[in-house]
Amino acid sequence: MSAAALLSWGLLAISLVNFILLIWLGLIVLTNINRRDGGAWIIGGGMLTGGAFFLFHAVAISQGPEAMNPALFGEWPLAWAGGFAQPCAWYIAMLWYAGFWKHPGAMRHHHLHKTMLTLITGVVLVTLGLLAMIRMSLFEPYELPYILAGPVVQQIPVVIIPYVMMILLCIGMSLLALRHPAPSSRLMGDLARRRARPWLTAATLVMLLVGLLVSGALFAFTPMLARHATQHLPAEMILDMALVDLIITTLIAAVIVLLGEGVIAYELLTARALPRRGLRRDWHLVILLALVFCTAVGFSIIQGVPPIYGALVAALALTAVHALATW
Repeated sequence: MSAAALLSWGLLAISLVNFILLIWLGLIVLTNINRRDGGAWIIGGGMLTGGAFFLFHAVAISQGPEAMNPALFGEWPLAWAGGFAQPCAWYIAMLWYAGFWKHPGAMRHHHLHKTMLTLITGVVLVTLGLLAMIRMSLFEPYELPYILAGPVVQQIPVVIIPYVMMILLCIGMSLLALRHPAPSSRLMGDLARRRARPWLTAATLVMLLVGLLVSGALFAFTPMLARHATQHLPAEMILDMALVDLIITTLIAAVIVLLGEGVIAYELLTARALPRRGLRRDWHLVILLALVFCTAVGFSIIQGVPPIYGALVAALALTAVHALATW
């Protein structure tokens, strides 16, 4: 199997794993939340949106090694918007978890978080303004040289700089919110936070690593992307970008697993006690199912195996996991 085929297999399998895990978590959150809690609706909806993104990512990769060009996603401004929103959504989720809106006076660094939210909002508006200046449509593909047109600093398009700043700022402020949350008003709420905090802190640290990798990739690859058409990039550059894409996608899978452990730890994001032991068993079985199913399906798609074999593997995996769940 060639290097391109191996990268395609890995990207397709991990994307499908992320899709399954995010959809499962999103449904668990939305079916257990307090109906009057808008923040929980936003977080559950964000998980489902993230799952949809990885579904489209998997569909694109499934076209074969010849379609494995991460720069192709950059031709769709809607993908830029989704990537831009994820760090902001993570920061908002951590502020909600820390009681920023429920107990503003009791949370340390409240004024700093308020200032940072204002700054992040400003960065979003500036970036949208830069995109509007080049007359982009969210639903129509454009060539990357056209999207990245405009002023440059050291060969880096100015539109990239606020994006990188926003990623690092959101993750850093999320760590601060986790370290100094407001006291919880719910019975045993502080205990719930102590159980969930290590998982969320680990997930945020991995998110920081993802942000650093994304920032480094943008600064490394953007100068050439701004000068060449996406379809005419060197094969070596495409493989390098695909490898970085695989690493980032795998790290995001680690973030999802850590977030799932935090959700199960104790009533995180749901405002009600959950059956931790049974739910943790189900979560681990879902992870096992996703790994086995997506690895087999990814291999069959990349190698051009007849679809019936992929369907048989899916049926076997679902049957085995259901049997284990009812054991």
